[in-house]
Amino acid sequence: MTAQNEEVLHRRATAVVTIAAGVTSLASLIVGLSGADFDFEAVSEAATFIALGTDAVEPVRWGLWLSMFGSYLLLVPVALLLLRWLRQDDPVIADLSTVAAGFYILLGAAGASVLASTLPDLIQQYADADAAMRADLLNDFDLARRIAEDGLQGVVQNVAGAAWFLGMGSLLRRHRPALGAAAIAVGAFLVVNAAGIMVDIEALRFIGLTGNVLLAPAWAIGMGASLLRSP
Repeated sequence: MTAQNEEVLHRRATAVVTIAAGVTSLASLIVGLSGADFDFEAVSEAATFIALGTDAVEPVRWGLWLSMFGSYLLLVPVALLLLRWLRQDDPVIADLSTVAAGFYILLGAAGASVLASTLPDLIQQYADADAAMRADLLNDFDLARRIAEDGLQGVVQNVAGAAWFLGMGSLLRRHRPALGAAAIAVGAFLVVNAAGIMVDIEALRFIGLTGNVLLAPAWAIGMGASLLRSP
């Protein structure tokens, strides 16, 4: 097999994984929210989230595991491919953006893993517990979310993700204008989310998070499709 054929196979494999990342990320949102009857407010507060009941345990669990893969781990191949491709335009920006991508993916996947390993079990225990135990379980539930969402997936992860999407998007625009602009938009939403966390403004956090969870999967699907069509 020639080097050119190997390159084509590698690019196509990366394209398929990247499309799978986008689809899995969207599926995680649908599956997870199905446990709350697609009520965004129910999962925003710990007191209503933990009280969703036993029927929500498995959808929440699988939604979080799917998020770990779709929103984070399955993006590793495309991050490495973009580094190889875009480094010819600006090695410094490409290298720094990819380092940031590593932090973004690692912290995000770790946070999703913590949530998937703790929240469903606490929801089940809360449903089976008496009133005296529920207060302690609610505190544990809130602590787990704070560690994962405000710690691992908090400001550092959002800033790292913003650095990757903004840096990579600025280089990608030279070759794929629409995909580059979409990546920059994802980076901007991550900046808004980080700002909302730092200044403790829930509206900013909601805008940043919503924009990210909807646009990032669409970018991944578009990026994968573009790689499949590339000559």
